[in-house]
Amino acid sequence: DDIEVNFVKLVSRNKFYFSFSDFTFASSLSFGFEKNLSTDFLLDGNGNVTYNVDGNIQTAGYIPSIKVFRLEGIDGIRGFSDEEINRTESGSDISDTIIQNEAYFINYKFESRYSIGDNLIFAMFFDAGSVYIDHFKPLKLRTSVGGSFKFLTPVGTLDLDYGIKLIRKYNAHNQKERFGRFHLTIGFF
Repeated sequence: DDIEVNFVKLVSRNKFYFSFSDFTFASSLSFGFEKNLSTDFLLDGNGNVTYNVDGNIQTAGYIPSIKVFRLEGIDGIRGFSDEEINRTESGSDISDTIIQNEAYFINYKFESRYSIGDNLIFAMFFDAGSVYIDHFKPLKLRTSVGGSFKFLTPVGTLDLDYGIKLIRKYNAHNQKERFGRFHLTIGFF
């Protein structure tokens, strides 16, 4: 009953396209910021401050895990699964962390496209992005490169992408991440 959900969330998504002849250079920059506005400490029945499972003093409010940024969907990084890309510096999934202060995300995408015909496009891409808690580090990113086939439809492009991780890390089970990953999307970028 004492927990308060009171936060602000700002997101900016910007896309840029430059075309000449059959070539198009596309880029996207997305950024997000969340801040918990409820900063009073949560007290127990004796008036003492309480602590979270991670050892930090618990505030009377937090950002609910369902509202915390995740790099998926339009903000996904090709080549990574949702479980791989949404890890914090400590290695835990961002949704498993109690966020009492701030959260951030950043996502860069660069794509060089070549039109093969009226309805088919081949592209090479570079994606980079990460999620952060409390400290924004825009140059500490997970990165991937890959290729894409895009089929133009009336509702947007149907994209078949294969991304390759540039740096593979180890997961919680001490296994190396997969080399890359296929993605099938409709009209995102």
